[in-house]
Amino acid sequence: MTCERYPDPADAERYVSGEMSEPEQSTFEQHFFTCDICFDRVRELQRVQAALRPAGGAHVTQRRSAGWVAGLSAAAVLVLAVGAWQWFSRTAQPHPAAGTSAESSPRTGPTDASARAQARQAALSTLALVTPPTFTPVTTRGNESRARQQFDAAMRKYVAGQYADAEAGLTAVVASAPELAPAQFYLGVSRLLLGYPAEARPPLTAAASLGVSPWSEESHFYLAKAALAHDDVATATTELKAAAASGAGPAGEASRLLAALNDLPH
Repeated sequence: MTCERYPDPADAERYVSGEMSEPEQSTFEQHFFTCDICFDRVRELQRVQAALRPAGGAHVTQRRSAGWVAGLSAAAVLVLAVGAWQWFSRTAQPHPAAGTSAESSPRTGPTDASARAQARQAALSTLALVTPPTFTPVTTRGNESRARQQFDAAMRKYVAGQYADAEAGLTAVVASAPELAPAQFYLGVSRLLLGYPAEARPPLTAAASLGVSPWSEESHFYLAKAALAHDDVATATTELKAAAASGAGPAGEASRLLAALNDLPH
């Protein structure tokens, strides 16, 4: 079968790899949750991308692509999560046998439970996606400490989208200057972008505990993302409430994520 609107599979590839412009991306997202063909293409490409991701620990020294996630806007992440739930809800309906109506076809409990579990997992995985928070370099005068120089070098990698290189540099900074809150914060974010939520928690927790604004407040939002990646909804809810109370995260995003969690299938 071929999608009439997007007959070329390369369109899905461009979307997953983050090569679409923002208007193209938005239009495609609105389309593929109503099109089984395009949705299946995107999901298959995501599975391939996940399978190709190298395994690794906390100290990442190889350069890795953050993938298409880095190109998504915060609003697009919520669109994806809602769309995933809608798509699974639609496909969860059993197909009636030939000659029977949908009303007379019995529903199978285990199938419905499995579909709902898939829907929940898909929605949580999508809500856990991270878009990179911006970083604006600060120009200072005079001699800077070595840790600050290392931080600036690592953040140039971060701004360039080279998150593995940024992670390696920030790991070195934190080892020598654990009190540097922005280094702890961006180290945690870099690990999230590389797909290591468990390893992201320690530096984000450290940044939150240092009490240095805005890194302390912002860390709660990304700790929620790390929790969602492990299906820890309770912790994610607590962190999102803290983020919403301080206005952390992209504008209004913490509150919208909380609402999305309340709407998750059980």
